[in-house]
Amino acid sequence: MNRLKVVICGKEYTLQTKEDATYVYNLGRALEKKINSLVESNNVSAYNASVMVALSLLDDLKHIDKEYSKLQQSCSEIDKLKEQRDVAFKEIKRLNAKITQLEDSQRFKELGGVIPEYYTNPNNNNNSKNSKK
Repeated sequence: MNRLKVVICGKEYTLQTKEDATYVYNLGRALEKKINSLVESNNVSAYNASVMVALSLLDDLKHIDKEYSKLQQSCSEIDKLKEQRDVAFKEIKRLNAKITQLEDSQRFKELGGVIPEYYTNPNNNNNSKNSKK
């Protein structure tokens, strides 16, 4: 854990953080900039400006949190849709196999229900040229 001293609006604050020192110093500078901007433009004290900045940042955080929740919900819906897609692909594969089976059955019927001998007896090498009578 890092122990850092940050100066904001002339007041020194000691912070303990796991964050990188440069990151924390940059946060301090950004906060000071926001506070000073309000002090200069609205002629308010640094304390009042700090409260206004805090409220503004909390408002931003609430909006971001709401958007994050919407994104999580969208991700959950996407996961459900992926599951439905996978189920649909399996069903398509099953139905394609059934179609092939039905087409084969229809061809069989068109042949009069007779299976050619070469399908039923693959070891039979009986053809007209080689047959002995």
